[in-house]
This record gives sequence, C-alpha cells and structure tokens, in this order.
Amino acid sequence: PSDWREQLKLVLEVGARGTVQDFHEFLLGLLACSSSQRAQAEFVALVAAVLSAQTRDHTALAAVQRLQVRFGGEGGGEGDQGLLVAMASVEISVLEGCLRGVNFHKTKARSLKALASDLLAQHNGQVPRDLAALVKLPGVGPKIANLVRAVVFGGDVEECGMVVDTHVHRIAKRLGWTCGTDKTPEQTRRKLETFIPGVVREVVTRRLIAFGQEVCLARGPRCQWCPLASAQLCPSAFGTFENVGDRASGEVAWISAPSDLLVATCGWNSISFGGSSVQSITVSEDDLESSDGLKNARCNMELRPFQATLHGSGSDCGQRGSKRRIVIELE
Repeated sequence: PSDWREQLKLVLEVGARGTVQDFHEFLLGLLACSSSQRAQAEFVALVAAVLSAQTRDHTALAAVQRLQVRFGGEGGGEGDQGLLVAMASVEISVLEGCLRGVNFHKTKARSLKALASDLLAQHNGQVPRDLAALVKLPGVGPKIANLVRAVVFGGDVEECGMVVDTHVHRIAKRLGWTCGTDKTPEQTRRKLETFIPGVVREVVTRRLIAFGQEVCLARGPRCQWCPLASAQLCPSAFGTFENVGDRASGEVAWISAPSDLLVATCGWNSISFGGSSVQSITVSEDDLESSDGLKNARCNMELRPFQATLHGSGSDCGQRGSKRRIVIELE
C-alpha cells in the first residue's frame, strides 16, 4: 500500500496504550529475573500468551496469577521447573478451576497440560525459540508463537513475525493494507510481513492493537478523534450523507460511504456512521427480521453488503417481531 508509512506514523503518534500495554509489561516483568528462574519465566510467559487468545488481557493475566499462586510459580518456590512439572501432572479439573473466566477455559486447560508435558518430554523443559517448534506445541499457533518470539526472546531471534489478532486484522482491512481475499488473520499476517520490516513488527503490532482498543473500535469507531481521518489517510473513515428524507414523507435516506467496513448504528429517528449523525431517516417496513431486539439489514443493491444494526425505544423499533428496512447506497 502506497500510504502505509504515513498511516502508520499517525497511528504511532496517537500513543494509544490499551490493555495490551499492561499485558506487555507483565511479560517483561516476568523476564526480569535471575538466570536460574529464566526457564520458568519463559514458560509462564508462554502460558499467558496461550490464555490471551480470544480473551481480554486482564482476564488472562488474572488466570496466570491464580496458576502461579496455586502451583508456587511466583517467586520460583519449587525450583526452575516447578510450575512446569506441576502443570504436567495436575488433574485437568484443577487447571479448569484456575482458568474460570477465560474463554474456552476447558479447552485451554487441556492444552496447557499437554503443552507442559510436551516441553518436558521433547524440549528438556525449555520453551523453544524456533518458530516451527513453537507452532507444534499444543494451543500454540502462529500468533502466539510470534508473540513469544518477539517479547520473550526479542534480540535472540533473527526476525519476528507480525502478531495479528482481531484488532490488527480489522485495522489492516480498514486502512487498505489488505484486500478482499485476505479473510483470515493468518492471511493478513502474511500480507503485512511483505512490507513491515521485521525489526519494528513487535512495536507496530502492540501499537495497532492499542489503537484498535481505544480508537478504531470494531463498532462505533471514533473517527472524529482519529488523525488518519482528518488527514484523509483512512479510506474507511466517516461517510457522507445525501438526500436525507423525512420519515413522514416517505422519502429515502441515502448513505454514501467509501467502503463497507464500518457498521452504521441506527435509532428510530437517527443514524450514526463513523461518528457523524443524521436525524429523521426513512425506515420502511419490509423484509428485515428482528432478533432479540436487534435487526441486521443488508444493502438491497447489487453491491458489496453493508451491515446496519437497528435499535431504539421509539414506536415498535427494537421490539422482537417488527420488520423494518433502511436503504443504503455504497460508492
């Protein structure tokens, strides 16, 4: 992408911290230990990374701390591999109890037990630095492996890959760094690694995640606070509104948007899109099914689908069983 350097520069200047920074500092704190405790610190960092997948950072960290207290890992009370040995031999139900609150905690409990066993049997209790060896471990995919390589081993590895979570995947799409065929985080990772240098991938990943947590939200992105929008460097920022009709007159509310990447949130008498709003939109009763008070509409044009979520308390809008439609046109 031709503007990626300018776009990335503005993302970095925002200085978003997000919860990802707390997670990063936790990992660095683990590694500030004596050489005799290094192996255990690396294992705890790997455990934290595994638990963080599809789970909020603070929830994952709380679970790690429960594991440390339960098995004496904090402070190394049972020696260099105390936590690792304990987790390899403990009953699954005990691990599940420590991981409550973590998404997919039962699956992750099984993965952690198998992970600890594999490290003892195949790697002498050491977390491997090699990417190929890491991704073979239970519960460890490319995202987790790259996170561990970048933060835990840092300068000890030649080149770290991008860590692409839901935030990085979303932002890369909105900024035009990926295309329609890049539908998965792994495809996005491969695309980003073609132009983002290895030496800056860790910090770029962390800043993009924080930017996604604080500014470029999945729903209701704060375009009005984003320097990329004001600099016209984000193809997905805001939207323009034309020929907004009055509901009573039966006219149609048209929304011309640069892409289908943002979600429009519609109330009974208003619609907001990328931080802007227009009052008195036209909503007509038509083929829009309601589900638990929320309705998902799709553009009735032969264009890329644009999703809108309708809600509100006025009239019967937002009530189960009502059918409504808004007409949206994309450029």
